[in-house]
Parts: sequence; structure tokens; C-alpha cells
Amino acid sequence: MLQKNEIWYVYMAECADSTFYIGTSNNVAKRIEKHNQGKGAKYTKGRAPLELKYVQAYASREEACQQEYQLKRLSKGEKIKLAYLFQHEKINEKSIAQTPSKIG
Repeated sequence: MLQKNEIWYVYMAECADSTFYIGTSNNVAKRIEKHNQGKGAKYTKGRAPLELKYVQAYASREEACQQEYQLKRLSKGEKIKLAYLFQHEKINEKSIAQTPSKIG
């Protein structure tokens, strides 16, 4: 059962074939583990191991799903740039939460 104050996350993981998978979860570590076991999602089955490249917390599942939709619209190059920036801590939570549909 979902709790009203539960934190949700949008995450981006790089698959073994260099593609990206973007999803939402309230427990990212457990979700990545499921993906790597071939149980997470149809897309990631056979593409393990996955490496977490980006994660961002949201106050609700709805907000996380909205951001997931925006991130899925990015080009592969934009996803690579987002992962690079996230890994190098050059963007903060506020700028991520306000990420437009395209990363410039």
C-alpha cells in the first residue's frame, strides 16, 4: 500500500548494449537489482547488467512519472549529457526538477 508521504524517484540506467532505460520507483536500488535479474521490465530483459546513471527524488509518483516522460523524449546524446552532468555533480536538484523537454 502506498503511503501519502512516500518519495518516488525517476532514474536512468545504461544497459549493457549502451541503450538507456528510464523508469520510476520508490526503491531504485531494488529496482535496478530486479532489472539485472531479468525481472524488472521487458525492455531490460537480456540487456543486463544495468548501470545507474541518474536518479532524482520527487514528492509524488505523479511528479516522477511526469519527469520520466520528459526524459524519455530526450535524444540519446542529451541522455548522455544528462548522465555526465549528474555524475560530475554539475547540476543540482532544482535545475533537474525544472529540466525542460530538451537539455541544451
